[in-house]
This record gives sequence, C-alpha cells and structure tokens, in this order.
Amino acid sequence: LEAIKFNEESLQKASNVAKLQVSSITQSYVRGKNVPWSKFDVPIAFAVLKHFLANLPYPLLTNQLIDCFMMTIEVTREQIPIQTPDASSGTTTHEKVSVKANLNGISQTVNRLPNGHYSTLRCISKVFHSIVKDPQNCITSSQIADYLAFELCNAKENVPKDVMVDEVLKGHKIVESLIDDYPVVFEGAPIEDRDLVPMAGNLQKQFAEQLRSSTMLLQAELQQSLADEEALEDIEPVSNEELNAPGGYLNVDSSKKDEIVLSSNHVGREWMLMGLFSACSLIPLFISFSAMTVVFSIMILAIIYINSPRKEIIIINKTNKTIRKEIRTISAPTVARVHSLDEFQRLAVEQSEKKNGAYRLIMEFKNGITMPVTEGFFFSEKAIAQRAVAAKLKAFLEASVA
Repeated sequence: LEAIKFNEESLQKASNVAKLQVSSITQSYVRGKNVPWSKFDVPIAFAVLKHFLANLPYPLLTNQLIDCFMMTIEVTREQIPIQTPDASSGTTTHEKVSVKANLNGISQTVNRLPNGHYSTLRCISKVFHSIVKDPQNCITSSQIADYLAFELCNAKENVPKDVMVDEVLKGHKIVESLIDDYPVVFEGAPIEDRDLVPMAGNLQKQFAEQLRSSTMLLQAELQQSLADEEALEDIEPVSNEELNAPGGYLNVDSSKKDEIVLSSNHVGREWMLMGLFSACSLIPLFISFSAMTVVFSIMILAIIYINSPRKEIIIINKTNKTIRKEIRTISAPTVARVHSLDEFQRLAVEQSEKKNGAYRLIMEFKNGITMPVTEGFFFSEKAIAQRAVAAKLKAFLEASVA
C-alpha cells in the first residue's frame, strides 16, 4: 500500500476484487507463505486488508471499548434557514452537521486496548497516515474511512452524509482521527489548540466511568480466554503398554499408508442396550395384546429410532490433504465437516467441566478453528486412552507416504 500510488479509484476497485483471490492470499498468510506483492496492485492489497479486518475472531477496537470510542466524538446539528428563489415560497432550512473528535479521549481509549489489538491498529493507522500525507497520493482520510469504518467501528459504508445517523458519523470520525492524528494518538505528540475539543463536565465523568468499567470487562474476558486456552492440555507421551492397551477412546484403523480412520467404539454397546430395552418394552404386548400395548410398543420403538447411537468418524487422508469428520445415524443423513490437513496445527486434551476424570481430544487449526474429535467425553485415568490415540495420530502424520 505504501509502495504504490493510492487514490480513491483504488478504493472503488477494491470492492470489485474477486473474493476467491482475496481468500487465497489470506490463506497464504495464515500458512506462513511469502506473498509476492509485486504481482498484485493496490486494490487487491486493500481488499485483503479489508477482508482481514472483517474476519477477525474478535473486533480490533473490541466490543467492550467501542462505546468509549463513540463517547469521544461530538455530533452537533444546526438548522440554517435558506431563502428560496421564489420569494412567495418563503424560506427553507438546511441541516449543518458538525463532527468533532476529542483526541485526548481517543488516545486514552486506544491505550486500553490489548497489546495485539493496539499494535495492529497502530500499524494500520501509520500506513494510512503516511499515504494521506504523501502529496503523490490523491486520497483523504475521509475517503479511507468510508471503506474501513464498518470493519473497525461497525459503521455503514458509503452512506450519504446528509442521511447518516450519529453512530455512523462517529465511526467515520474515529477512523479519520486515527489516521490524521496518528502522532497524537500513538506517539504522544501534543494536541494543537485548534484540535483541542474539551468534553462537558458530566460527559467527561461518564467517559471516565465507562472507560474504567469497560477495561475491567475486557480484562475479565481476556483472562477467561486464557483460562480456556490453558484447559487444552498438551499431549504427554504414553508407554508402549498404554499405547497397545485393549479398548480405549476410539478405534484406530491405520491399515492404509495414506489414510487413518478413527471411529467410535461405543456404538455396538449402545445398540445392545437399546435392543435389550426394546425387547423389554415388547413384554406387555405378549402378555396382553391390545391397542394400548401396541401403541406403547410403537412409541418406544420410535423413541429408540430417533435417539439411535451416533457414530463419529474422523478420516485423515494425506493424498487429498483433508481431515473429514462424519456423524452417522440411522435416523438422519450423514453430517460431515471437512478441513484442510495443511491448516492442522496440533492436538490437545480437554477435560470436562462437569465430569471429573472425563476427557476428549481437540484438533486445533492455524485459522483459529478448534474441532472436537468426539462430541462427548470419555472417562480415562490421566487421559491415557486419549493420549494413546493422539500418539498413533502423531506417528501417522509424521510418517511419509510411500
């Protein structure tokens, strides 16, 4: 973006860039590949940035602090009388909208962002600040805000300013201020007198209280996120005896060199229990054959059919580079989810919060997605059964395909 001339036409073309191309470039970044930007132009680069911001798992300005950002913007409306050309028609009014930013409040709020959010926002603001200041680029911060306000502040794009609601105006002004006043917001440069927009006494007090409470909520959520991460334990090695112990968490079929299949091993037991239950439900039918006992037996069989055991299958294929999870039942179509093997990052063990001593395996992917290998948890001392399956999976993935 900095290396090539930037203008409003670049922004307009960015909206027409093929989504498939944008997704392909984004995935290259996720996989750590080098993107040859010399082959692409400014609209594609801007579309990739826009896509990145729109698909963040957590908003850059955060849900907790966005209200604080909004409170730093003042919107005033003034009705100005205008004389019509026809004197007999009298006068009409025109609404003048003024939007001002309190840079001190914006700077305070920006400094409360988590480190990753702050660093990313600073980098983006710095790039666009240098672009706007470069006389070779025919672009303004307002034009950039038209295309980025939604991703950063959930403000609508390209809405005529005469019909904009206050929240949309505020979102656009926040982005403009982050770009135009980058030295003030991020580098601590002094605020010039002409840019000094003081808050009213009551508003200043409300802002301080909102900033304090929002920061506490944000910290609490970050701590919860860290706790959730810690709940996913790294896989510890298992002994040969534990690896080859009968039974276990899942059946593992690695008979093919390029494919491994994990499947539920509890389905047979569940069908046996349901068969015994259905046989018992037929006893009243044999003792007293009547319409009531027939209806009762049909109801029991219908309940068994609806709640038939679910067989979970994970198929990992090295040739196709796919991880496919299927859920099969006799009462519903097969449900399947497919992930790229290249996106796979690691396996982790998750302990149940409700069942002490019950565990399951979790697959983590580079794009932030986590997929449980099984929907349910399996009781196993020190997660030995789960770790045994993980060890077999690891051996399969590390082995080369002949």
